[in-house]
Amino acid sequence: QNGTFSFTSGSTTSSIGDNVVIGNSALIFYYQSTDTSDNYNDNAVRGRITGVNQLTFDLDATGATGTKSGHWYVFESVDGSFTVQNTTLSFASAATTATGTINSVQQNKTFLIASYITSETSDDPRDGSLRVNLTNSTTITGTRLGTPAATITATVYAVTFSGSENVQ
Repeated sequence: QNGTFSFTSGSTTSSIGDNVVIGNSALIFYYQSTDTSDNYNDNAVRGRITGVNQLTFDLDATGATGTKSGHWYVFESVDGSFTVQNTTLSFASAATTATGTINSVQQNKTFLIASYITSETSDDPRDGSLRVNLTNSTTITGTRLGTPAATITATVYAVTFSGSENVQ
């Protein structure tokens, strides 16, 4: 299923249409911003499946400039070919790592999809961005550089194939 979203502050919801099984569904989206600043909090959008037929897209509470508009895709395994888990990573303002827990997965059959919001009010990539990896079969770790001074909240989907497929 797919659709579009557009908002200027806070958050917005989009209807998925047909109900999905959350444990078999993940969200991928892209967007653009009309904001003219280079502040991460004004431009970082987090997307989440928040109900069987609802998506929520949000900004950091202090980031509220320009229009964020984009396209989303929800993909669902209707035949059991993959499962999906999600976790939230919450970085304190000075933390360089944050972890989330999922049920055990086969690492060579799992890939991650992440989106995030941040309180970073400048263009410092140490504070306003992150990378995620599957540290072990039950832990997703987010990492950022330097000595950060902003918070980050990330939603991470772990998609695990159940057949002969492998992730390399």
